[in-house]
Amino acid sequence: LGFELVDVDIPLLEHAGAAGYCVLMVEQAAFHQRWLRTERITDYTRETRWLLAAGSLIPATHYQAANRYRAALTEQVRDAFARHELLALVGPTTPAVAQPVGAVANPTYVPDAVRYTVPGNLTGLPCLTVPCGFDADHLPVGLQLTGRAFREPELLRIAQSYEDATSWHRETPRYP
Repeated sequence: LGFELVDVDIPLLEHAGAAGYCVLMVEQAAFHQRWLRTERITDYTRETRWLLAAGSLIPATHYQAANRYRAALTEQVRDAFARHELLALVGPTTPAVAQPVGAVANPTYVPDAVRYTVPGNLTGLPCLTVPCGFDADHLPVGLQLTGRAFREPELLRIAQSYEDATSWHRETPRYP
């Protein structure tokens, strides 16, 4: 499509899942705290209540460390964009294909499932995902694009160029 792909090394990405999950859990627990202590508790599923309770048990020292990590990761990513003159970072959306419709959600699956998407949450950079294929069972595979700060239109143009050149977004996954 006229883009040049370059390998980029961002060492802190290795731990983004753990730090991001810590931040996500604590901030979600804090946001939902008042509703969980009222009659609105029944608005939440048992699994969601469990995850929010777990988030409220994470020590503040862990949350502070995760936020220091967030700042360092943001610096490394912004440096990579500047040093390599990148328009976008390109990578997988998840470490595996989508789960089949109706699959039982496993709370231990979540930290691994979001390890590629959580860096966008931590850095505040715009991200999007586009279809880029199917596995042998015809379950979808996603391609994630992360753009430069405040450059959402540029990121959307890159995604549109990819979709214009492929047909993955027109195909339908198999349903059970």
